[in-house]
Amino acid sequence: MWGCVCSAGLVRGVVRRCRGTAPVGRVARAARGSADCSGAVVVLFVPGERDRLTGEAPTVREAFEQAPVPLCACSGPEHRVVAVNAAYRAAAVRQELVGSTVDELYPEARFQEILAVFDRVYATGVAESKKAWRMQLTTDEGLQEFFFDFTVTPWFDTGRESAGFICSIDEVSEQVRERREAEERAAEAEARYARARSTLAALQQALLPADLPLLPGVDLDARYVLAEVDTAAGGDWYDAVVLSEGRVALVAGDVVGHGVKASAVMGQLRAVVQERLRAGCGPAEAMNALDRHARHVPGAEAATCCIAVLVPATGALTYAGAGHPAPLIIDADGTAEYLPATGQGPLATGATYTDHTGRLPPGATLLHYSDGIVERPGTTPESGRKDLARIASLAAQNLLMPRDSPTSTSRRVVEQTLEVLLRESGHSDDVTVLAAHRTAVPRELEVVLPADPSGARQVQAELGQWLLGLNCTEDDESQLQHAVVELVTNAAEHAYVHVTGVAGLTGPGREESAGGQARDVTVRGYLDTDGSVVIEVADRGRWQDVPHQDPFRGRGLAMARTFTDSLTVDRAESGTTVRLRKRLSHPVTLTASRPAAARPADLTVTEDLDVPGLLTVTGRLDAVSAERFTGDLTTHTRGGTRPLTVDLSGVTHLASAGVRVLHRTHDLLVRNDRTLTLYAPPGSVADNVLDLAGLPHTTRPPHRTG
Repeated sequence: MWGCVCSAGLVRGVVRRCRGTAPVGRVARAARGSADCSGAVVVLFVPGERDRLTGEAPTVREAFEQAPVPLCACSGPEHRVVAVNAAYRAAAVRQELVGSTVDELYPEARFQEILAVFDRVYATGVAESKKAWRMQLTTDEGLQEFFFDFTVTPWFDTGRESAGFICSIDEVSEQVRERREAEERAAEAEARYARARSTLAALQQALLPADLPLLPGVDLDARYVLAEVDTAAGGDWYDAVVLSEGRVALVAGDVVGHGVKASAVMGQLRAVVQERLRAGCGPAEAMNALDRHARHVPGAEAATCCIAVLVPATGALTYAGAGHPAPLIIDADGTAEYLPATGQGPLATGATYTDHTGRLPPGATLLHYSDGIVERPGTTPESGRKDLARIASLAAQNLLMPRDSPTSTSRRVVEQTLEVLLRESGHSDDVTVLAAHRTAVPRELEVVLPADPSGARQVQAELGQWLLGLNCTEDDESQLQHAVVELVTNAAEHAYVHVTGVAGLTGPGREESAGGQARDVTVRGYLDTDGSVVIEVADRGRWQDVPHQDPFRGRGLAMARTFTDSLTVDRAESGTTVRLRKRLSHPVTLTASRPAAARPADLTVTEDLDVPGLLTVTGRLDAVSAERFTGDLTTHTRGGTRPLTVDLSGVTHLASAGVRVLHRTHDLLVRNDRTLTLYAPPGSVADNVLDLAGLPHTTRPPHRTG
C-alpha cells in the first residue's frame, strides 16, 4: 500500500516534487494541492523494508503529533507551513497554520531577523540554533515580548536539493525573566557591597592622614595597602607628627584584626599618640600613656606600635616599640640594617616601655613598616625581613627600575618596594610603610623685582620654580602664587606714590625714587621647621592709600589673606613688609613627577562662531593683560549693549586687575538691561577668585553646538 503524508521529512521515504499528474493509485495528492499536485511535497512510503525501518505512516504521523517538543515544518523558499504538531499548536497564538507562509502568520516578525535565519538554512543546508531569542509577537492582549530557544534543521529531496526545514522551538520567556531578575538582584547586591566597601574605605581614609608635611631636611612618603580579603578597612596606621624644635615623630601601628572594629580601635590609639606627643611626651612616655589607654579599649589588646622621633638637622633618633618591628635604616651607600629591637611586648599586655636611641645619617632613609610586608604568603618572617632590606636598599639606590622612577628617594622606596614584594606573593594582612629620607635643607628664595606690573609676572615664574623644588602640591603652588602676585602688585601701586606719578605704572626698570632709592620689591621665602612656607614681600617706599573712585580696587590684600594661613603687615619708615605663612603638605598617594614649570601662556580671547555672544578666555588675566581684555569685552558687548557669556575655564591666573574688568563690564551691562554670564568650573582658579570677589558666576558649562 502506498501512503501520502506531509510530514516534512520526519518519516524516511522517497521524496520528490510532482511535475504533473501523479500516477493514480501510486501517489496520494497533498491535502492542499491542486488536481495536478503542482509544487506539492509528498512523501511516498514503500511497503516492506522502508516501513520496517521507519514504522508505518499512521504510526509515524501520530508520533510526530504527540512529540512533546513544538515542531513546525516549512517547505520552499517562501517558508510555507506544511506540518505542525500538537505541542506547537498549543503554544501558537493562531491555530490555522498549515498552508500559510511564516511571513503571513507573523508579519510583526518580518524585521526581527528570524526570516533571515530561515533563509540561510534553506539556502545553505546548514542547521542553526539560537538561544533566548527575543521576539515581539501579537496576541489577544496586543504586542507581547517572548523569548525562544530554537533549532532550524534543513531537509532535502531525493536529489539532495533543499526542500524546506524543520523548526523545533521552545519558549523560555519565564526562564529568561527569572534569570534576568536573578542577575538584577545579584547586581544590586554587588552594588550594595561596593557601596559598603566604599563607605569602609572612606572611613579608613578619614582615620589615616590624608597628607604628610613638607619639612626642611627630611622627605616623607607613605602607603597603606589593605589585606586581600573581603574587607575595606583594617587596623594598620601610620603618622607623621610635627613637633617643636624642628623634630618630627614617625609612627607605625597595627591593631589585631580587620574591618570596622579594627579601624575604630586604630583611630582611638592614633589620637592618643598624637595628643601625647604634641603635649611634649617622648616616645616611651607617649607609649606608656597609650598602653594605659589601650587597657580600657575593647579590641586594643595586643596591638603593636613604634614611635620614632627624628631631629632632621642632626639625624638624632629616639624610639620606643610595643611589640612592633623596629625600623629599617638604609644608608646612602645602600647598606641596610634594622635598628635593635626594643624587646618590649604589645599594648595592654603588662609591658613597660623605655626609650632607645639611634641615628639617621645624611642621605639615609628610615623605613617604618607593619608585619604584613614581611609575613607574606609562602615566606617566613626571617626571609621576609631579608627580602625587605634587600629590595628597599635597591630602591633607595635607584637600581630596581631606574627608568622614569621618582626623583624622591622616600617615594621611590615606598612605591617600588611594595610593587616588587607584593606582586608575586600577594599579602594576607594589611601593609603599611612610612619612609623618611634625610635630605639637605632646601635653599631660601630671594628675588628683587622692579615695582611695576612686569615684576608680578617675574615673581610668579621664580616662585613657581622654587615651590616645585619643595615638592608642594599644585593647589598650594597656585594659591601661593596668587597671594604673592597680589602683594607685589600692591607694592607697585602703593609703595612709591610719593614719587611723581604712580611708580608702578610709569614703566619698567629699577627707577630711582625721590630719595635716591631704587623702586623695587624684594621677595624672600623659606620652609620653616613646622612645615610652613614663610614668604615676605618688602618694599623701601612709604605706603599711601591712594583714593580710588573705582569700587573694584583694593581687593589684593584680601585675596592674599584668603589663600594663606596667616598674613601680617609691618609698616616702618624704611618700607613695608608683608609676611605670609602657609602649611605645606603632599598627599600620600602621589602622581607622576610634574615636569618643570612652563612659562604661563599669554591671554587669548576667542569668540565661538557658532554661538554668538560666547567668549572663551585662556591664559593669564593680570595687570598686563587687563587693558587688552577691557577692549575685547567692549568690542564683543558692543559698548555694553549686547549680552555676553565668558568661559573662564582656561584662565590660569585671575588677578585683581582682571576682576576689576569683569566687575565693570558686569555693571555696564546691568545698566543697559543686559547680562554678563561668567562660567568657571567648580574648584578652578576663576571659581575661587570670583567667589572671593563676590562676582556672580555659574559652574554649569555654557551650551555649545556640535
